[in-house]
Amino acid sequence: MLRVRVSKESVLTVDRSRMWKDRLVYILVANKKFKYKSGRRTHVLYIGTTGKGARRPAVSAVAKAMATFGDRRGVKQIGVYLVNSGSRRNVRSWQKLESALLALFCQRYYELPIENKKHGEYVNEEDIQYFRRENLLRILRLLEESPRF
Repeated sequence: MLRVRVSKESVLTVDRSRMWKDRLVYILVANKKFKYKSGRRTHVLYIGTTGKGARRPAVSAVAKAMATFGDRRGVKQIGVYLVNSGSRRNVRSWQKLESALLALFCQRYYELPIENKKHGEYVNEEDIQYFRRENLLRILRLLEESPRF
């Protein structure tokens, strides 16, 4: 006979949020801080967009979690933060928001988040102009200090 076991606690919990839309940006954070070239530390692992539908943050979180748990010591939890903005005609605002966050992240930490792989059009500093720079920095600072799980 094969032995069957179940985890003692829930491994993945998904909460309903008014922020869920078809197109939004999400940020994956870990319980542990990671050091970047700038010398700063942050909990941010990944900044991505739901270009292929609203299920993407959950799928991405699970995939990145599996990779991160195997590769990085000390990571016990990964959280998903949703970020969205208002819309403007003929502007893919979710892509601009992702690009602006990645550009500011690169300015602040001198490199992309650990799990982000793509460069080029995804890190366009011109996209920062669509948003208040201070609001984007506030998001990065909040996740640098102590994200809630």
